[in-house]
Parts: sequence; structure tokens; C-alpha cells
Amino acid sequence: HPQNVNIAVFQKAELVVAREELQRLLGILERTQDLQFKHETRVQLAQALKRFEPIYRQTRDPELEALIQKVEETL
Repeated sequence: HPQNVNIAVFQKAELVVAREELQRLLGILERTQDLQFKHETRVQLAQALKRFEPIYRQTRDPELEALIQKVEETL
């Protein structure tokens, strides 16, 4: 069933993207002192959360869950 393989691959890819993006934005938030930049980064985090909600619901990935909890604390 090639279809099953494809779906798994796409899901895996989306998880990688989601983890990377949230880690990147959380890192920026931790490092920057600029209030305007902090605000913009928070908005980007909120947008990312909305975008990655489906993949989290599909997979319940623990690593992604930990990142989402971190994001929750910053919003």
C-alpha cells in the first residue's frame, strides 16, 4: 500500500517542520530584548500553533506537545 507510506512520510515531514519552527521562534523569544520584536515573534508563534494544530491532533507527538506547552506559557 504505497498510499500508507506516503501519508506517514508527509506526517513525519510536517512534524519535523512543526518542531523546528516552534523551537526557532521560542529561541528568538528567549534571546531578544527588543519588545516590538518579542511581540511580533509571539504573533508568529500563535500563527504557527494554529497551523500545526492538525498534525498535533493526528499524531499526539510528545516532543511537539512539550513545545506547545512552552509556547502556551509565552502567549
